[in-house]
Amino acid sequence: MALPQSLEPITNAVHLSIDMQNLFAPGGIWATPWMERVLPAIVAVAELNSQRTVFTRFVTPLHAEDRPGRWQRYFTRWECATRSRLPRAQLEIVSPLSRLIPPATVIDKPAYSAFAETQLTAFLHDKSVETLIITG
Repeated sequence: MALPQSLEPITNAVHLSIDMQNLFAPGGIWATPWMERVLPAIVAVAELNSQRTVFTRFVTPLHAEDRPGRWQRYFTRWECATRSRLPRAQLEIVSPLSRLIPPATVIDKPAYSAFAETQLTAFLHDKSVETLIITG
C-alpha cells in the first residue's frame, strides 16, 4: 500500500548541471552517446529557474605539465585536449543551455569533482542551498 505523499515545494534548491559542454557533445573530442538524449530534459529543468541553475565546466590545463600526478600523464596522452591545442569553443556550455547564462552561473573545475578545487561549495553555502537537483 502506498503512503500518502506531501507535495511541498522544494525551497533553497539549485539545479546543478555537470559538464554540459561541447567537449562532450557530438563532434567533441570526448563525445558521449547520452548527450543528445538528455539535453532536452536538462534544458527543460534549467528553463524553470535559470537564476537557480549552476553549470559546471571542466576546464583542461593549458599544458599537461600544469597538472600534478596522474593528470599530467593523462593530458600527455590527451594533448589534443589541452587548452594549448583545443579550440576554445569545445570548453563552452552547449547550446541551447548557453543562452541561459546569465542569469545561470558557470563554475569552472579542473578535475572530475564539481566540489574539489572549485568555488561551488562556497557558492552553495552563500546562497543557503539545502537541495541539489543534479543533471548532466
